[in-house]
Amino acid sequence: MNRSLKGIALLLIILGIVFNEYFITRYFSYDDSISRLDIRIAIWGFQSICLVLGFGLFFLSENLNLRVKKGILNTSLFGFSVLVSLILAEIITRLISPLPNGYPTGDLLFKPDSVLGWKFIPNLKTKVNWPLESSVDIEINKNGFRDDENKDLNSIWLIGDSFVSSLEVNKNKRFTELLEAKTNLEISNFGVNGYGPVQYYLLSKELLKTHHPKHIYYLFYIRNDIYDASGVQDWIHGFSRPIIKQDSIIYPSNYLTISIEEDQKRYLKKNPIRLEDSHIYNHLQRANQSLTTTTLIPPEIGLLNTKIDSLHTLSWAATFEAFKAIQELCNKKEIPFTLILAPSPVQVETNLWKEIVASYQLKEEDYDLYLPQKKLIHYFKTNAIPYVDLTESLHSEWKKSSEPLYFKRNLHWNEHGHQLVAKALYDSLFQKKRRLN
Repeated sequence: MNRSLKGIALLLIILGIVFNEYFITRYFSYDDSISRLDIRIAIWGFQSICLVLGFGLFFLSENLNLRVKKGILNTSLFGFSVLVSLILAEIITRLISPLPNGYPTGDLLFKPDSVLGWKFIPNLKTKVNWPLESSVDIEINKNGFRDDENKDLNSIWLIGDSFVSSLEVNKNKRFTELLEAKTNLEISNFGVNGYGPVQYYLLSKELLKTHHPKHIYYLFYIRNDIYDASGVQDWIHGFSRPIIKQDSIIYPSNYLTISIEEDQKRYLKKNPIRLEDSHIYNHLQRANQSLTTTTLIPPEIGLLNTKIDSLHTLSWAATFEAFKAIQELCNKKEIPFTLILAPSPVQVETNLWKEIVASYQLKEEDYDLYLPQKKLIHYFKTNAIPYVDLTESLHSEWKKSSEPLYFKRNLHWNEHGHQLVAKALYDSLFQKKRRLN
């Protein structure tokens, strides 16, 4: 038993020596440095405990009574068993339900861009998992979009955010591909997660330098695109977006006091140890989030409030400026365009709004469920901007069966939702003789 205890002592001493600040920084840090003092103190503390226990056990093991020796041995065996079990569980998790580089939402699908803020990484192939909801193979083409490379880029464009890229469903289940099948037309999918109205304009401007499509469709998501134009909302890992301020576009590289690459690292510096690289940790973290409310502070509480504040006044002004820029660009290039309004989940599955009202004890008389659509449609009509509003068609379809159109936790369209969106767009743009091309 003494030999076993000395073996455990040597293992503790080795752990205390090997798992030092240099080792953890080298293999478990994002940027080869740990600036947070609390984490450095934790590392020093772990080393000290291992070394003190190791040397103490090594030199004092012969003087311990049999009961203490058995306790130490059993505790060590238990700890070793737990460690081996965690390693095996991590291996099995990576085989059965892998995450791209340890990230569940595909955050590492993107790279910084000095004009647009970020782009998909070209030629990237990976898998994105949405625990309890979907698991999707993702392939980005050489141009940096989730679409086929051999499409005619002078045909039809659909520009938007994550509701267009739709990482939650297989590519052939997206509404753009379903529309292609219905119409026999090629529709280029230029959706990029997190994009807002300013990026829609800048992306169009860039693409129009080399191509001339027959029609451009912009999908505007009610729930967050209004905030995106003014930069009220941040995006993943410190990516910064271009915004409109005082009628002019401020690009990421202009308003950052540090480089955009350094800006991206700000998030990582707050979380320097790569726990995200553990697939088990990520699954448990997202499972815990899934058991809580889907949104801590639903943006609809601000968007639907009839008593608008200065923050929302700024966001609406920036949104309208972005629309104005899009209209001027398309008119200058003599390209027809249409705005597509994609409603918030609470505007389609209205029981969700009732839950929010009850949970946050809101006064219903202070809110208008379709206030954003009213403002946008008034602007579109005043400025002769063509539009299609999906709100009524999606809501009426939901009322017929109460079958969800959105993922419960991810809050994007599920396959059923994409089918209904494709049907609504087809009916609006074809059945009424408004040809897509």
